[in-house]
Amino acid sequence: MKKETLSAVRLTLPRQIFYSPLWKGLFFFFRDLILFVFFSYLIIITDTWYLLLPLWILHGLSILALFQLGHDIA
Repeated sequence: MKKETLSAVRLTLPRQIFYSPLWKGLFFFFRDLILFVFFSYLIIITDTWYLLLPLWILHGLSILALFQLGHDIA
C-alpha cells in the first residue's frame, strides 16, 4: 500500500485555491475594523439596557472576526 504524503495531496489540488488576492484581504480587514468601531460607538452612546446584550454579542463577533483574520494572515 502506497503511503500518501501532504505534498502528494497538494499536487492534486488546483492552483487557484492557493491564490489569495490582496484586495480581498484588505477589504475584509477594513470591513471588520469598521464594524468593530461602529459597534463600539453604539455601545458607548446607547442609553437603553435592552440594546446592550445584542450590541455586546455583535461587538464580540466583530472582535472574533479580527482575531480570526489575524491568525489567518500569520
